[in-house]
Amino acid sequence: MRVGYLSYFHPEWHAECEIADHLESELGWIVDRCELEEIDPAQFLAQCGNYDLVITAGPHRKQPDFWRAVKKAGPILMAWYFDWVFGFSNRERQYLSVLKDFDLVVSTDGFEDRYAKYGIKRIYLPHGVDMRIYKPVKPDPLIRSDIAFIGHVYMARREKMLRTLLENFNARIFGTKDDCWGVRYSEICNSVKIVVGDNFRNDIAGYWSDRLYLSLASGAFLLHPDVGGMPFEDGKHLVLWHDTNDLVDKIRYYLDRPEERKRIAEAGVREAQNHSWTVRVKEFEAGFGRLYE
Repeated sequence: MRVGYLSYFHPEWHAECEIADHLESELGWIVDRCELEEIDPAQFLAQCGNYDLVITAGPHRKQPDFWRAVKKAGPILMAWYFDWVFGFSNRERQYLSVLKDFDLVVSTDGFEDRYAKYGIKRIYLPHGVDMRIYKPVKPDPLIRSDIAFIGHVYMARREKMLRTLLENFNARIFGTKDDCWGVRYSEICNSVKIVVGDNFRNDIAGYWSDRLYLSLASGAFLLHPDVGGMPFEDGKHLVLWHDTNDLVDKIRYYLDRPEERKRIAEAGVREAQNHSWTVRVKEFEAGFGRLYE
């Protein structure tokens, strides 16, 4: 299988780099990595006949005519992305206007198939984690905090939750400039007592941030929202919280119990191996094969 992969291949924080690596190492596919914003459209279209499959992480970044021309050249045309789409009027309009021309969509936005009513063929596949990158590492002595949140503060609900943590605990926020990935991410997870997780939506079964996997693989003791269909066991691999009051109570409880934190964090690392990109691309191959065998 030869693949033309149109995406953003920033080695520090784009999952597409990890996916491309594992498609090659695990499946034996040949992957041409093409920077989505830098390709010459005419040149790319001229070589499309050499591909069995074209994947993009940014279907909305090119006009529908371009994707129709790619598809006409012969390869299976697939979008594989990680954004939440539905409910954003601009994003929903941008994505759905082009996805109808795709043969397949692979997405992380929940178990429910919202794409079917638009005639779009879709496979649900959660995020994965590259265990080569995200793993327990030595703590950074300059990170002096009991609690860490890693991510953006871009909505009122999250801002209110984090304000409560900052007012009640020795807490720090990292990654607001999208600068905490890779080794730095793992250092943070190993330098604090508790990592608090959150998602853009906590009420959609099957939808959660990739930070769920990154944190556990890195060795964090993770407090994460209780989302339907979670692939990790509460109290064994992580601890789930239901609202801010519950989160505060659980922080207070676990701050005084280092041995419980250590036991749960170590189990989380082991279980995260079942959600690595090594595993995930094989799940992708199986789902892809069922559709195109």
